[in-house]
Amino acid sequence: MGRLQMVSPLDGRYGCKIFPLVDYFSELALIRRRLFVEIEYLIQLSQEGVIEKTTLKTKRELRNIVKNFDLSEGELVKGIEDKIRHDVKSVEYYIRHKFADLGLTHLNPFIHIGLTSEDVNSVAYRLMLKDALSEVIIPELELLYKQLSSFVNQNKTVVMLARTHGQAALPTILGKEFAVFSSRLGHQLDMLKKIKLRAKFGGAVDNMSALTAAYPGKNWMKFGEKFLHGFGMERVMPTTQIAAGDDLVEVFHVVSRINLILLDLDQDIWRYISDGWFNQKGKKGFVGSSTMPQKINPIEFENSEGNLQLANGMFGTMARKLQVSRLQRDLSDSTVMRNIGVGFGYSLIGYLSLKQGLGSLGVDKKKIKDELFSDWSILGEAAQILLRKAGTKDAYEQVAELMRGTKIGKNEWKKLVTELKLSKLDKQKLLNLTPANYIGLSRSMTDLRE
Repeated sequence: MGRLQMVSPLDGRYGCKIFPLVDYFSELALIRRRLFVEIEYLIQLSQEGVIEKTTLKTKRELRNIVKNFDLSEGELVKGIEDKIRHDVKSVEYYIRHKFADLGLTHLNPFIHIGLTSEDVNSVAYRLMLKDALSEVIIPELELLYKQLSSFVNQNKTVVMLARTHGQAALPTILGKEFAVFSSRLGHQLDMLKKIKLRAKFGGAVDNMSALTAAYPGKNWMKFGEKFLHGFGMERVMPTTQIAAGDDLVEVFHVVSRINLILLDLDQDIWRYISDGWFNQKGKKGFVGSSTMPQKINPIEFENSEGNLQLANGMFGTMARKLQVSRLQRDLSDSTVMRNIGVGFGYSLIGYLSLKQGLGSLGVDKKKIKDELFSDWSILGEAAQILLRKAGTKDAYEQVAELMRGTKIGKNEWKKLVTELKLSKLDKQKLLNLTPANYIGLSRSMTDLRE
């Protein structure tokens, strides 16, 4: 099936963008990690003396089953599943076929012994997520953070008009306003890196009943903890037959917050482009509008915004579902878990689009300066605060009466200042102010990014 026949735009239109996630969230990736868990379980049973010790050659052969697992081998597993209608059990039967080829059929009885499907799935899905985060998602976000930081450093001296409620407010620094986003992103990235994933090991309803019945002298609690630590995970206990998705939801919530921060950035940049403060470097041959040849639309930022919204819709649904399961286990989470990659797919498209957009962004410093100096009433805050300091009871009201709803220029500002009941020193302070230097500590704050 070609990309023009795909129902999902992730696999069709955006397939080339989300390709790095195929090795982590595809059906083949899931089967490979299930296989990995089953093989490592057998090896630990051997190492712990639960079953007969295997030679180094046998361990190498066992691990080579995983190492050599490719698309054609995955099709064999799916063929088994089509017959028996059970995805995890089909991996067990596949291993039996491989053992027959390797002369290891004496190990067949111990494949999946004492486990339930969720012991395999809880580890496999978390391995998929752990690897995708560390090898794709976090590196992309770190690149975005560096790109944002570079933009901040390039614009540390550009004074611009800040708007609150969409209205002219006070002067600020362009670099500082973008430092707000890089700081927020950096904080959430740190949180994402610190999340520990927690899987289960305990068989049906997580009581280790089968294992303790078959091997009562074994410390299965210690075995389970060691087994999961080998995958870089903690053991969640006590639990039911499934590992509650609390840790997964932690990840979804942090990534959702990251996505909202970047969506917020997309919308601000869109407005700055609309105002003409930012411009975009068009590529030769690219079409901005089907009918208006002069246009370069902010499509990368709009595309980023839309995909981040889709991603958060998926994460919100999964977060509401994966912490809930009827009694000791129901299967409604299974189909939801298979869509984890969809949320990260839309997220990745959002990150890549934003990176592309930032890379083509230019700053029109003249336009920003002209807008900044177009109305000196933005210095009114300074006037009323010095009046307050001098003890004027209705300072705010006085300045509001003189300035509210009107635009004033440099000369009007100076005339207004001379009429205020202030000391010579305070009047001189106001006369020395311009929209370009009433910036407080914004330059210092620009360097406070985490």
